[in-house]
Amino acid sequence: MASKSYPGLASSEAQPPGREQRWQVAWRVGDDGAMFGPIAIVVVLVILLPVGVLMSGAVASALLGFVLNDDVDRSHEGSELLDTNV
Repeated sequence: MASKSYPGLASSEAQPPGREQRWQVAWRVGDDGAMFGPIAIVVVLVILLPVGVLMSGAVASALLGFVLNDDVDRSHEGSELLDTNV
């Protein structure tokens, strides 16, 4: 009876891959595993989304502050209270 050859196994290891050998064979063949997707989701949820929300909030508040300050300066032009506003 001829022994079967399995990819990633040496000829001396020509046996059907068991549970441990099956993982080793996949690792040797170049399988990157099933962990890339969950890691990418965690990175997006923990790092990118909070940073994006904080940065967009900072931009929106800066823009709103500039617009409101400019509007108040125009509407109260000539007031002596504008000189006290630093």
